[in-house]
This record gives sequence, structure tokens and C-alpha cells, in this order.
Amino acid sequence: MHTIAIDPVDRIVTVTYRERVTIAERIEVLERLLAMFADSDYRRLLVDFHDAQSTVEEFAACKELARRLDALGVHGCQIAYVGPAGRAINPVVEALSAARGLLFERFDDNDEAREWLRAVAA
Repeated sequence: MHTIAIDPVDRIVTVTYRERVTIAERIEVLERLLAMFADSDYRRLLVDFHDAQSTVEEFAACKELARRLDALGVHGCQIAYVGPAGRAINPVVEALSAARGLLFERFDDNDEAREWLRAVAA
């Protein structure tokens, strides 16, 4: 389950996931975000995994998600992942995304993530 919220003041799109999150759901959300970003100048994305956990999936699915995340990166998007300290959201996707040079950081706190997004875009 997920929600998408738009902050027009800071120009940040927040995706909040809850419960078990599959790669298929994340890809579905990315498709919506790609369409949204194509029609706007929003480029700051906060992804909140505090109340969620990623399912373990096959490498091919993780690779596909990293490829789609890269599509966001091509458009100059900054991504802040927020989740519990010390727990990777999906270690394979994170490693593949980093290898593709995506601009993202991990945070334990939403406020810190928002500060980073505002600073990076400034």
C-alpha cells in the first residue's frame, strides 16, 4: 500500500509505503511519477519506508526497478530514502542504483531528508 503527496511549497513529491512492498508496486508508482515529472518541474522525491518492508525478489526484478529508477535520474531527480536506521530498503536495488550513479541518500528522519532535498536543489 502507498500514498503519494505533493508539497507545492518545497516542490517535493513524497511516496509513503506501508506494509509489505513488492517490486511490482514500486514499478507501478515509478510509472506514475515519471508521468507526473514529465508534465512538471518537480524533481525532488522523498520515499518513506518507515512503516514498510520490501519483499525479497529475484535479481531480474531488482535490476528492472533500478533501471526504472535510473529513468528518474536521467531527468535530474534527487531521491531521499527514509527508513529505520541500519536497515536497507532493498540492498540489491540500492547497490544497482548507486552503480548507475543515481543521486540519492538514505535518512532515518523525514525532516533531515527534506532538508537535504532542499539543499541539493538549491
